[in-house]
Amino acid sequence: MPNFNLENYLNNFSYMPEFLRTEEQLSNFVKFLRYYYSGDSSECNLFNSLTDEEVYNYLFNIFFKEIACYGLSLKKITSKNIQFYNLQDVLDYFRNKTTNHLTENEILEMEKRFEDSKKNDSNIEYYRKELKYLPDFIKDFHNQKDLFKIIHGWYNPHSIENELLKKITFRDGQIFIIDYVLWCLSKYGFKIQRNNIEKSKFNSYFEQLNNWQKTKSETEISALTNLLKKT
Repeated sequence: MPNFNLENYLNNFSYMPEFLRTEEQLSNFVKFLRYYYSGDSSECNLFNSLTDEEVYNYLFNIFFKEIACYGLSLKKITSKNIQFYNLQDVLDYFRNKTTNHLTENEILEMEKRFEDSKKNDSNIEYYRKELKYLPDFIKDFHNQKDLFKIIHGWYNPHSIENELLKKITFRDGQIFIIDYVLWCLSKYGFKIQRNNIEKSKFNSYFEQLNNWQKTKSETEISALTNLLKKT
């Protein structure tokens, strides 16, 4: 892909499924996600403390955009043993319900399909509990922490996203994304996967991780040295 431009790729949300690329579609997904967990006793406290706009920014202007820089995309998987639910179907339900583009019978039918999609399925539950919905490099809890520490430590301090990151700790972000967003998406067969574009077009995650760890160590050594000078 000789004409590939990373900036355009990110600005056009090309790392998201085709039906989740416009501002309206992404905003509709945020509303769906909030509804999906409404009334859930285990609902994430962070979710309750953020506005829809803040959830939108954290998901699409921070998290998914950050991992897209490493050549990772949200993609649908196929399985012979698991019948995943249709995410586009339920998102259409949300959009049409709010804009009144459906007849009463159509709304009832879509509501039934949506409620069915919230029911547990043994194959899907096994798939999720085995963490098969996560890419290999963040199946381990400590590796997840590394990723979110990078996300919460490498932004321009003057950007709007950084103001949001001051409100959200890396640990809150980790719980929200891993245990809620990706967990929900896994029921519909979506998983973070490497895209088909040449790797050299993207940043190296592990190089970024090494740089972060090196910077962190140097900062800690400098702080300790300054402390010793004062004693």
